[in-house]
Amino acid sequence: MKHLLSALFLCLALSVQAQFRMVSNGIPSWTVVDDSTYTATVNFQSDQTGFGYLANQIVDTFRLFTGTEQLYRVSAVANPTFSSADLAVIEVSNQYTTTNGPPAGQVMVFNPDGRETIPQNPFGSTGSTAQIQAAIDTYNARVRATADAGGGLTYTGIIYDTLSLNGVTMTYTYEGGSGGQIVNAAAGEYQITILKDTHVHEISVFGDNSTLNASQEMVFKIDNGANGAARRVSVQLYDANNNSLVDQQTTGTVHTQSVSGALTTVTVPGLNGFGATGYLIEFR
Repeated sequence: MKHLLSALFLCLALSVQAQFRMVSNGIPSWTVVDDSTYTATVNFQSDQTGFGYLANQIVDTFRLFTGTEQLYRVSAVANPTFSSADLAVIEVSNQYTTTNGPPAGQVMVFNPDGRETIPQNPFGSTGSTAQIQAAIDTYNARVRATADAGGGLTYTGIIYDTLSLNGVTMTYTYEGGSGGQIVNAAAGEYQITILKDTHVHEISVFGDNSTLNASQEMVFKIDNGANGAARRVSVQLYDANNNSLVDQQTTGTVHTQSVSGALTTVTVPGLNGFGATGYLIEFR
């Protein structure tokens, strides 16, 4: 029994320290979606850490890192298997690295798990390349130097917040900074202003037929001027009555999207048909 308990405590200790990481088998072929979003089918090496990580455990809070010190957030996962997954990733630039363009070379997907450092992965013919190992060491050295100089890390993880104004409720997730502010500049026109050093991941907007303009539209704006960053977003419309995905073509609610400077404007027509039950617009 004593040996059994010792083994159990060892397993628990290892589980606490475990941090998901898997490296690609070869170099993925990335497709450019927009100026900061990329997609690819990524085939992974078998896990060499001993924790039995599989590609179907990847979720959209994970990160992707490359041997050229590029950092991305996994924004969507599709068609996962034990050894592969279709990933969509979005560029991440922070105080430790600046990311521009699609991922290059071998990639590693990992769970940040509230840490700013990147976990090492076993090196070898079925593991990480020497290049990505060196990139991880270099990146982590910058993180530790910043922590030493500042007296501690400032990473606060993913934050969930809710903003409400004049019939519209907006829930969103972000990291860094102080989140955002919502304004209702005109009938049917709502805007989230993202505060400095804040990176917003996704936004969910609820409204009903009382929150539209005279043309029965919802105009939603994302102002990222404080961070000097323009972005396009993926848009999905849901019926709040049954939470079902709406076919915008057949319902006449096809949205338009424009980006001017750091201001993104999305206009969704025909939303009066959802009545007082309302609708949900998802921005990612």
